[in-house]
Amino acid sequence: MTSREILNNSTNPYYNLALDHAIFLSYNDSNPWVRYWQNKPSVILGKGQELSKEVNIKYCQREKIVICRRISGGGAVYHDLGNLNVSIFLNTKYLPSNSIKEIHDLILGRMLLAFKNLGSGYSKKENAIFYNGRKISGTAAYRQSNKLLYHFTILFDANLIHLENALLAKDQMPKSKRASRYAPTINIPNFDFHQWRKVFLKQFSITTSKEDFEVDLAKAQWIPHSKYVDFPTISERNLAKDLEKEIYSDKEWINTGRWAKFINKFNQVMQKQVQIPF
Repeated sequence: MTSREILNNSTNPYYNLALDHAIFLSYNDSNPWVRYWQNKPSVILGKGQELSKEVNIKYCQREKIVICRRISGGGAVYHDLGNLNVSIFLNTKYLPSNSIKEIHDLILGRMLLAFKNLGSGYSKKENAIFYNGRKISGTAAYRQSNKLLYHFTILFDANLIHLENALLAKDQMPKSKRASRYAPTINIPNFDFHQWRKVFLKQFSITTSKEDFEVDLAKAQWIPHSKYVDFPTISERNLAKDLEKEIYSDKEWINTGRWAKFINKFNQVMQKQVQIPF
């Protein structure tokens, strides 16, 4: 198999989180896969976070901001069409180290090089990228055996008022390891997706001679050339729909994040997929 760049047009956060999970489960390559996606206004909790301590629920209800929970750890984040999400799927056997911390530092360092190609003012701190001292990209990861899902945000035209009001975390050094760490945010001025993408892919040795694609980030309209960009397979889409229905849109999952309670549902979803001829 070869490297994949994956796009999908959905801005449904429940489905997009489920699709990340589905693609992760189907990933069986030695080469990285990369996915670009966007959500309508939503707050995404880390796997083990406490909803009431992280999210201004009343504000989200009033402003019609969807509340979701992902499979990976990390802090709560705000998404809208002014934020680009990037997921990278990796086989850790082909990385220089098997240590989670070293893998994280390696990926974050490569991300930083791509941002620095856009201009000066970019830096990294712990699990985030900053521009002139303000956060523009947060990261989270999920690992299963040698497979790693590493996804991150890029703020370029996000509603920062919604971001500040929807997220409760205001402590830069919280006592709980699961609590979100606050950092002032900013949108990247004049974000050039094509320039960033070119350097980013190079850092992961993803090269191709196929045609480039165009994207209108402001309108969240992906306009790919069919010869270049891949889309989720039928099996990945079917699995994502089932994961969305059985897990990611489930109120108990969103409220508690207790994966152990959803193991049976997950196994039932996977058994159903095995029985479907693709």
